[in-house]
Amino acid sequence: MKLVTFDAGNGALVGAIAGDGSIVDLAAAAPAAARPMFSSMLALIEGGDISLEAASDIVARYRGDHGFDPAYVRYLPPLPVPNSIRDFGTPAATRWRRP
Repeated sequence: MKLVTFDAGNGALVGAIAGDGSIVDLAAAAPAAARPMFSSMLALIEGGDISLEAASDIVARYRGDHGFDPAYVRYLPPLPVPNSIRDFGTPAATRWRRP
């Protein structure tokens, strides 16, 4: 399952790519009690397996409702405000040091 953060004109939404290529708005397609877990990509990630299973179920049941044509959305960074940034690609010996 491919997850995306996108804007269809009303702000950031969390979605998944359906089999037909359209983007399913997970919060809109979810039952009311499950909508908070799709309020942001970070909320979905923090929800762990429960959120991922719920998203997978929504995509499996998708029949065209709450979907967007990818040609008419703007893709956003998956985590617009990451809670941490780590650098695992630069060895410690080559990092910038003050002279």
